[in-house]
Amino acid sequence: MTKTTDTKDRHYAFTFDGKDDEMHGLFEFEEVKPSERLVFTNGFADAQGTKIPMPFEGDWPERIQNTVTLTSVGPSLTILTLVARPVAATDAQHRTFEAQRPSLDQGYNGSFDVLVDYLKKAR
Repeated sequence: MTKTTDTKDRHYAFTFDGKDDEMHGLFEFEEVKPSERLVFTNGFADAQGTKIPMPFEGDWPERIQNTVTLTSVGPSLTILTLVARPVAATDAQHRTFEAQRPSLDQGYNGSFDVLVDYLKKAR
């Protein structure tokens, strides 16, 4: 996946490798405690940054709240914990989200692996 950042700090565009169709998302930051905690909701948006329903088939929640917690366990080690949950979702949307959790975990872990590689090179 290729990601580009729009001039707005919370609106972004992305494409999947080999695809020309650009999609847009929106991060809405709810809590920022530097070096401790970040809480944000994300979902899909149009090219102007306006919230839109998910552009896929299926009963997927329109918004996901993500809570990232950083816990220092030593001078050079920090544990990052991510908790993702549907927001204002129906029972069916909660079930769909939970059924897809293994795939989500794989995607999150892949992103964190890229971050770890970047941080190792940045030292």
